[in-house]
Amino acid sequence: MAAYGGRDDKLYAGSILQSTFLPAHPPVSELEWQFNHTAEQAGCQDAADRMKCLRSMSRDDLQKLNDASPFPGRASNPFYYWTPCLDGELLQDHVTEMFAQGKFHKVPALLGTVTNEGSTFVPDVSTADQLVSSLVDNFPKLNSSHTDELITLYPQEDPLPQHDSYFPSLSRAYGEGTFICPTRTVLNALCDSGDVAIWSYRYNVEDNETVAEGFGVPHVSEAPAVWAPEMLPSRPKESYFTYNAGSVSLVMHYWLSFVRFLDPNVQRMDGAPVWHPWSGNQSRLILQLPDPVMENVTQLERARCDFWQSIGPVINQR
Repeated sequence: MAAYGGRDDKLYAGSILQSTFLPAHPPVSELEWQFNHTAEQAGCQDAADRMKCLRSMSRDDLQKLNDASPFPGRASNPFYYWTPCLDGELLQDHVTEMFAQGKFHKVPALLGTVTNEGSTFVPDVSTADQLVSSLVDNFPKLNSSHTDELITLYPQEDPLPQHDSYFPSLSRAYGEGTFICPTRTVLNALCDSGDVAIWSYRYNVEDNETVAEGFGVPHVSEAPAVWAPEMLPSRPKESYFTYNAGSVSLVMHYWLSFVRFLDPNVQRMDGAPVWHPWSGNQSRLILQLPDPVMENVTQLERARCDFWQSIGPVINQR
């Protein structure tokens, strides 16, 4: 939607964004070290044309270089090493900045996340300092003022099974900072444009086994319900064939209705609630069993997301 400054190439009439992913995306000039590191690993550092040298390698040999390394000044690998960058053409500015300026393709949109976006990405941590270190590994421009505020916004939570004491806090912080809050930022920009209808969801269908492992409702949990459990490349949790089977019809009807009519309500499942669009009250549909309901984003979540948005320009996320 923000590609090429929002240029409309007539490629699509609507947009579905599941778990909008917004890691740090710095300008090309700040990633020269990454290219140099890759060229060195490939044995191309002394070539007259390093790019030509890299392009001459086989796919398999290049794939062997597809390993994460710590960002400069850090000791541990980030969760995502290869991320988008600002090239001035495809990405002309930070994504949320372009949305704030109205530089995006304005089409009806359906956006949402799962409840526990960060749980399958973050490591077990037992102290606030370890929480901070893990976040700085991924956003190396976080400073001490930012991290002090993060500790305040993400205090130690109730424990989760099979995890250390600060795992729930880190899971929430990374999940909100990278997926949930960017989704809210895009939703608000679309809403402020006043040009398109938009709907938001929080997928909260719980699998007992996954919950018992301390992961809650993790990233892409809605995939079996969107595509049908038997259509996925690997078999999903058994609950989608038993006690969570009802989520498939619920979600599919909303999604297919949006695809056909650019409105999830036209052919929603019989008995399913009306999915009200996102507006100033920041309401979204909780997709859960047995009763999906609308909710307003809490004031605490809004405050945390406001913080992430405020530091976006500093950490190359905005």
